Amino acid sequence: MSFTLIDLGSENFEFSANVWNWKAALEVIKASTSSAKERSAR
Repeated sequence: MSFTLIDLGSENFEFSANVWNWKAALEVIKASTSSAKERSAR
């Protein structure tokens, strides 16, 4: 089973994940959103 996670913010990322790698995909999302927040804070 797989699914696509779509960022509805300004970055518009799409991540494909499945039941085996969803946790790794979630970590990538967390890292990308925190770096985007840091860029916007500058």
